[in-house]
Amino acid sequence: MSNVSFLVTQGIKTMFIELKRDFTQRFDQLDNRIHHVDEKFNKKFDHLSHKLDDIYERSATSIIIDRLRVDHQLEIPYTPTNRIFHANYSDKSKIFFIDREPS
Repeated sequence: MSNVSFLVTQGIKTMFIELKRDFTQRFDQLDNRIHHVDEKFNKKFDHLSHKLDDIYERSATSIIIDRLRVDHQLEIPYTPTNRIFHANYSDKSKIFFIDREPS
């Protein structure tokens, strides 16, 4: 092999090594960006999931209180933070909860 063809071969080899390094570096940057977007999406999705759980709880709480009021004539004070029903709200609620307390 002549000296010129050796230099051409080495030049081509060096060029491909640099191209591979550049491709790898750019691919890693893209991978990092995708990973960052994925983390942001997961965080937003988790936040949305918690919001939906809260909305469901609030809706379910008001429905349960309304059903207890209508079906059992119970007087249950409702505040947005009240999520626990006590037997001591009224005489009727004591009667209602007496059969349902854990043994």
